Amino acid sequence: MSQFGTFASLLSAAGITPTTTDEPAPRRDARERAPSRQSTGITPVMTLDDRRLVVPAYGFDDERKAAAYLEAVGTTLDDGRRVRTVIRSGGRVYVERDVLMSEHEMDLYPLGDRRGTLDRRYHQPWLTLRRAETPKPDGAYHVLLLPEGRRETSWFGDRKRAAPWVKRARTGPWEMAVAWERGDGESLRPVCEWDGLRVYAARSVRGVLIAQRFSISAAGVPEHAVTQTWLVTLDVFDHKAGTDDVVRPHFEVHTFMDDADPDPTKHRGRLHESAWPCFDRAAQIFRAQCGIGLPAATERHLRFFREQNEKSCGHEGDAFRARLKELDWLAGTDLVQEPWQMALAVWAYSGQFGREEHFPTSGEQTEGMIEQYAAARPARAALVRRWMGDYVSQTTDMWNYRGD
Repeated sequence: MSQFGTFASLLSAAGITPTTTDEPAPRRDARERAPSRQSTGITPVMTLDDRRLVVPAYGFDDERKAAAYLEAVGTTLDDGRRVRTVIRSGGRVYVERDVLMSEHEMDLYPLGDRRGTLDRRYHQPWLTLRRAETPKPDGAYHVLLLPEGRRETSWFGDRKRAAPWVKRARTGPWEMAVAWERGDGESLRPVCEWDGLRVYAARSVRGVLIAQRFSISAAGVPEHAVTQTWLVTLDVFDHKAGTDDVVRPHFEVHTFMDDADPDPTKHRGRLHESAWPCFDRAAQIFRAQCGIGLPAATERHLRFFREQNEKSCGHEGDAFRARLKELDWLAGTDLVQEPWQMALAVWAYSGQFGREEHFPTSGEQTEGMIEQYAAARPARAALVRRWMGDYVSQTTDMWNYRGD
């Protein structure tokens, strides 16, 4: 999987906000140990970025056992690049697991091209929380941390041929709203609230995800809104001895093309009769916190490239091409004052800068030209490189010498 979706920047340690709540946690089996309220020096932290939907965690009813687990595994993930989420609520402690990228493993991308699936019930791989041969920490049980509120996601599975600048606009990020409830339809009680999110802890849960993107033509013109509403159920299975502990996901996907009214919250009446109560809450979140319509940043991005392309393909472009033919590469590149002119100069002159021992790729030629121009005109080097990155490299895959 590639995109509606992929998950993005992480908060730095300096930006982490302590989170606690005095609200009691949901009732657990009476046979389990009563919560310990002895001070253990555990510092609650939250490291959710704008994209995470499901965070596998260990729950502890005894803070001393949670502290022992944290001491054993450390407070960071991803080789120290991210701080582990720790939440303390009602005498219980929830510690983020070393299960990474759970949305990827369960294919939990609210927006995606799913042509080829047999029906709207899109069955996914189960997420393994713990292998049978791996011991579970003392006093720990599996739980899922679930943020509710505004989230971001990305479009993946684009099958239409288009320039990189169009694909970048199609990818997003796009906004979505997420709401959760217990598997039996009852309301969940948050274990903390942070940065506009309510975070729940549950083992059996169902939720509604409302996400919206815009279809964009190969010419960079927005066509219509596309809404996907997901009905999601997640269940932890960990009671059978000798087997892996897993999360079983089940998704029901509904896709709507909105030509006239792009408001994605209007579709409840088009879902099946058992649409869940949390749909209303997800709709409220979308209306209150998400923008309806093409995002302003995406609109500016598309307008910039359309305007540059119009100049390149019009009379200005013809005149500039003719002028470049009369000059050598250094003098011609000195005439460049706009990004579209930089693209024409590259097309005109980069063929002179290949490696002789084998047939050069277009990327190698372009890189050689830019490097030599930067050495000859150091005062313009930063400007030329910015034009290459902001415009020229996104007009065609031929400039992408890295192959990605």
